[in-house]
Amino acid sequence: MLWTIEVRRSEFLLHEMLKLCDQYPAEAIEAAGLAPAVAAAQQKADSILKRAATVLHRYGVTESELMALVEKHAADTGCAFQDADKGVIKRIAEAWSLLAPLGI
Repeated sequence: MLWTIEVRRSEFLLHEMLKLCDQYPAEAIEAAGLAPAVAAAQQKADSILKRAATVLHRYGVTESELMALVEKHAADTGCAFQDADKGVIKRIAEAWSLLAPLGI
């Protein structure tokens, strides 16, 4: 079977790169020249999960649980944020930290 991946822009979001692995066989990703970018995205995702797991470990959250959460969310929805949204992400995190003592 012939697979083609249409590349419409030069930059993909992290979650889009990771979804390519679910949507296309490795041969198609390689043929499109995206294998290095997909591998880099996977390394970045692994690094993010490891850092988050380190922070949340004291609360009983494991890296595998975080991975399952990310995979479930990716399958159910898309990603609302991209790397350029760091300021927005920080403000949302600050709001959640303010709400935490209220049990939220």
